[in-house]
Amino acid sequence: MTGRGVPGPGIAGGLAKVRTKMTTDKRGTAASHGGNVTELVDRVILHPTTREIFRVRAAHDMFGREISFHRHETDAFEIANRRESYG
Repeated sequence: MTGRGVPGPGIAGGLAKVRTKMTTDKRGTAASHGGNVTELVDRVILHPTTREIFRVRAAHDMFGREISFHRHETDAFEIANRRESYG
């Protein structure tokens, strides 16, 4: 992260590592609900402009609906905000 809630160049690779590690966990905890974009913005985990980025759009609905994240994805955002290693 380049600042609180602002993604830096390493976030995509870090999220991929966390996603790979957590989705191989067969206990079922990896897929638990981690919150939607608005919830994470309200908790100052994501930057407010991410409300416009993390959306599912369709040809008939260009505004779309916001994305909900799995718990392991929210964990990755929190780790990034603390500037800690994903490993």
